[in-house]
Amino acid sequence: MEKLQVLDITGLSFTSLPLSIELLENLKSLCLDQCRLEDVTIIGKLKGLQFLSFLDSTIARLPKEIGGLTELRFLDLTGCTELKVIEPGMLGNLVNLEELYMENSFDQWEAEDKVPRSNASLAELKNMKNLSTLSIAIPHSVNLLRDLPFGKLNMHKIQIGEVWDCLCMHKESRTLELKLDSSYLLLEEWVQKCLQRAQDLHLGGLQDGNDSIHDLCIEDAEAEDGDEIDDDPKVKSCKLRRLTLRNLPMITSFYKRADYPVDLFDAQQLVFLVTSIIMNSVGYSPFAVNEATSLEAITIERCQLIRKVFDLEGLTTNEEVEILSRLRELTLSDLSSLEYIWNKNPQRASCFQNLRTLKVQNCENLRFLFSSSMAKALKQIKEIEIVSCDKMEEIINVQEEELEEAKSADTLNFPILTFLSLEELPNLRTFSYEKYDIHYPSLTRLTISSCPKMMTFSSSERKQQLMRADIGLQQAFGHINSGLSLPVFFNEKVLFPRLEELKLSSMCRLKRIWHNQLPEESFCKLTSFTVELCENLSHVFPSNSMDRLQSLNKIEVVGCPSLEALFEWVCLSSEKRQTPLVLSALKKIKLWNLPRLRDVLKSDRKVNFKSPCLMEVDVRCCHSLPYLFSSATARSLRKLAILEVSVAITYGA
Repeated sequence: MEKLQVLDITGLSFTSLPLSIELLENLKSLCLDQCRLEDVTIIGKLKGLQFLSFLDSTIARLPKEIGGLTELRFLDLTGCTELKVIEPGMLGNLVNLEELYMENSFDQWEAEDKVPRSNASLAELKNMKNLSTLSIAIPHSVNLLRDLPFGKLNMHKIQIGEVWDCLCMHKESRTLELKLDSSYLLLEEWVQKCLQRAQDLHLGGLQDGNDSIHDLCIEDAEAEDGDEIDDDPKVKSCKLRRLTLRNLPMITSFYKRADYPVDLFDAQQLVFLVTSIIMNSVGYSPFAVNEATSLEAITIERCQLIRKVFDLEGLTTNEEVEILSRLRELTLSDLSSLEYIWNKNPQRASCFQNLRTLKVQNCENLRFLFSSSMAKALKQIKEIEIVSCDKMEEIINVQEEELEEAKSADTLNFPILTFLSLEELPNLRTFSYEKYDIHYPSLTRLTISSCPKMMTFSSSERKQQLMRADIGLQQAFGHINSGLSLPVFFNEKVLFPRLEELKLSSMCRLKRIWHNQLPEESFCKLTSFTVELCENLSHVFPSNSMDRLQSLNKIEVVGCPSLEALFEWVCLSSEKRQTPLVLSALKKIKLWNLPRLRDVLKSDRKVNFKSPCLMEVDVRCCHSLPYLFSSATARSLRKLAILEVSVAITYGA
């Protein structure tokens, strides 16, 4: 055993480690992961130890004797949540330490000048001249030193301030999370260096009234560890891939400098571009943009003064450039003053062309999501989720100059969009006005909920025309089933060839869902359809839709008091009446609280309707329904396994 070099003891309990362990003079690596430990003093006698891990162990104290392991290169204290004491001087003696992991672990740092000290000080880390990797949490920034050795770390997860995120969730190798009461710390040199090289930056707090966070990247930074820095002294360079900003109530600008003649953004917005591209004194450089557009995710939450995120108005370039070409995720939440995200797509610039996910929530002053030119640029967008934006009237805003440039029948195409959700948008009237056809060749899930003013998904009328018509309908909508002729929700201008799940909820002005002349391939993949709380809906499916619904396996209709039939009136010739109408894949029907429902399918004559795969039927509170199935339909239901009917049928009708 004297020659043993690696010892792994996992998941055991020790009041104290056995005395015989000190005989392992050649031991280089000791793993005590997930152990219950009390006294580990004896480990200090293993003078040749280079690797020591207490991962996820229950340990309350690290004695000063551990500091005698001067050959130690690796120390892992990750997940040691009960570690409250590291005796003074212990860390300072580990002069050869290269990797130190302390996330979700010890955070009881004491000031260096405290007398007497009973716990570790951050000053001890200055003795670790070879330290290259560090994970650490520092809950109180007031005790931070000005000369901490963090600026040259190759890998780090540094959290300063109150914990509001789990560092273990971060995927990047250089993460910096700051939740501060004052911005003074941002001026420290080691913070500047960490900021310049950080790949994942989380910033929150700053309640001291500052309206800007200046100089996130130092101008005179020298290249370190192979990082390339542009020779131009005016160049700003960052390595950011992910950026999260939270709880910054006073911030109006992320970056303001007067010595750059190119003014890309005004003073009333949060500017991300400078954190992920290189700017110089003559404007955009193709080299600079190609080299530094590394930001992949942006999150902004609870920053009440931000009015604009990306102001691209007037941005012109002499050469083709890319703007935030690697940005994949954009999340905006609780921005009460936000008026727009971006206003237009500048000439000769490719903007946000790899954006995959866009989520916007509780931005009460936002009136639209993007312009039509910006919509055309978002070829890689896969998910759009918009929730609780009180003033939003449309998703795509067609600006006057864009309208003049557009062809008579232009198309907006979202080639790989798979998920679209619009919820709690009380003033939303349509996805887009004007003359655009809108194609969603890959969309599989669509949810529209609590959009009470939305009557049509895409309107061929101008915005002013639709709003005037809307005003004329407002009083009539106080009465159920007013009989007014309303726009069709999905008209012939929209194309959904792969849509599988469709949900429409709480849309009081919805009366007709589908146009009778839809494109042939539209909705042919639909498998699940839910409509609920649509008080003016008279029927669900158009009369000619049976053939395109052969993939439909679930229908749910709930709380639609004006609904009279699932399928609108069908007028068939004597020939066609001999052929049964079939929904071959339908497995489940749910019909709840439909007081006027009288027919599944309306027709001038008896129609043979079959659903051979139907397995579950749930009908409740459909008081006007005279019968559920005809005898011919009932004979075809050979797979029916569950039938629930309650307070539903009025006999003798």
